[in-house]
Amino acid sequence: MKKIILILILNVLAFLILGCLSPSEYRVKSLTQEKVLEQLRSPSTAKFIDENIDVKIDDNGNRAYVSGEVDAQNAFGTTVRSKYYSVVVKENGSWVVGTVQIVAR
Repeated sequence: MKKIILILILNVLAFLILGCLSPSEYRVKSLTQEKVLEQLRSPSTAKFIDENIDVKIDDNGNRAYVSGEVDAQNAFGTTVRSKYYSVVVKENGSWVVGTVQIVAR
């Protein structure tokens, strides 16, 4: 019984450690989501789908690619899910969102 509990605890810890974003990835994600909100017709209705967010920082650590999904109301008041893509670059030590593209599904 103790082995099962230990294995379960180790699996949970591994998931928490591997599933978390680094501070840089979290910052890039937050900046991108702010820009996405600026482009939505009804930003107050936005709900980001956290399990579908992907953040990749290049090997040099100067460019990041972000993709994710957001649910928000369109001009007709209907909630739609859209996919967004972003390129974020590091300038003078700070992350800056270069481009954001939102594609309705």
